[in-house]
Amino acid sequence: MLPRKRLDQLPYPEIAEAASFFQTTTMTAQDLIARAGQVAERLNELLSPETVGAFQKALANLESATGAIARNEGNIDKMLVGLPKATGDLRALAAKMDQLVGSASLVIAELGP
Repeated sequence: MLPRKRLDQLPYPEIAEAASFFQTTTMTAQDLIARAGQVAERLNELLSPETVGAFQKALANLESATGAIARNEGNIDKMLVGLPKATGDLRALAAKMDQLVGSASLVIAELGP
């Protein structure tokens, strides 16, 4: 027999109610269905005629660019081989231009305003 409680107390302990397995499963299934709907909407957007057309154009441009690179592979190799010399020549030219600008500045300063 349970001990007698005061009037404002329950004569038995309260057990917190929790979601049942069925409720949890139903809620999880509803969430999955909602997410599957979102995925389907995104796939529809991804597969729209505009998106497919844009993707096809991008692939065509990529194919064109790689084809041009393949056709000019020999020229690209020659250019890369000559790049160090061209860089050295450019540095020498920049140094001469710097001297020329310095000389021109001196001449302008001597001539005055």
